[in-house]
Amino acid sequence: MRPKLLMENDYILRQCVGIDVSKETLVVTMCMFSFAEEAHNSDVKTFKNNKTGFNQLVKWSRKEAYTDKPLRYVMEATGVYHEELANHLVKIGCTVIIMMPNKAREFAIWEGMISKNDTIDSRVLALVGCVKRSMRPWQPSKEIYHELRAMTRFAQDTKKLRLALKNHLEALEHSHQAEKSVVKHYEAMVSYLDKRLKMNLKNMKEKVASDEALNKKVENIITAPSLGFTSVITVIAETNGFALIQNRKQLTSYAGFDVKDNQSGNVEGTSRISKKGNSRIRAILYMPAVQAQLRSKHLKEAYDRIVQKHPDKKMIAVTAMERRLLLLIYALWKSDKPYDEDHKKKK
Repeated sequence: MRPKLLMENDYILRQCVGIDVSKETLVVTMCMFSFAEEAHNSDVKTFKNNKTGFNQLVKWSRKEAYTDKPLRYVMEATGVYHEELANHLVKIGCTVIIMMPNKAREFAIWEGMISKNDTIDSRVLALVGCVKRSMRPWQPSKEIYHELRAMTRFAQDTKKLRLALKNHLEALEHSHQAEKSVVKHYEAMVSYLDKRLKMNLKNMKEKVASDEALNKKVENIITAPSLGFTSVITVIAETNGFALIQNRKQLTSYAGFDVKDNQSGNVEGTSRISKKGNSRIRAILYMPAVQAQLRSKHLKEAYDRIVQKHPDKKMIAVTAMERRLLLLIYALWKSDKPYDEDHKKKK
């Protein structure tokens, strides 16, 4: 790719490959940004999201790029589908940037790109990689976070399955002339899942104990009211040890706790959380949030204030408690100190 520069003394400053990642494919655009602040895009290419596709992508990008200019690869954090590619690129010495999805979308809207599809997304990522030079290169997270994430997701999914089986069993037991053999099958499945959950929890605790630094952080965090081992580990695993999180606002957005205002002129609608982020974090913090106001004076005061403001919508208060607990986990993770109920008073 050798763009036609419009100004006589213009030259290429930066170059970046934007990659829109899905389960099956990689939609790719290369952007070259000139001294005159002109963005030049390549034709859009599509590769398979597998090792063969990774190698073809690298070969194509190196052929198209200027060899005397650094080249960056930018992608969004899209569940797990970007992970193999990102690790492959870093392993061969490439510079990788992983963006939070909401940040890429905000940039697109700022640039006037209202439509959204794979091609546009790859162009947005390529452009933002050229324009925003301050973005930190991504480094692979510790393997333990990937292992813990698999364990916590297994626990969440298995608990959902167990609840469904228990509901079926209860309905069957209250039905007329329930077939005893079917009841036994349901009871056996519930018992089996209970054993798997118990073993999974044991494995999680052993895994955390094997990492001294992580174990110390977890011990500090679970001193906070209503925060148990599983809920804390789930948050840590889902954020890869807060690897992509730089501030509180980013964290609340990542978990879908950022508030969407609904106001226009004199019309003031109901504000809601976006729910666009990580649903597993929201799900795991629900019960701790319900219990928090029973175990902490400060959290109860905050809960009561919100309930007084919204007496008919107590879920608003519960959601606010979820958000507070998430930020509390983050604060304790960064401070490496146990929870102190009177921390603000001492300040």
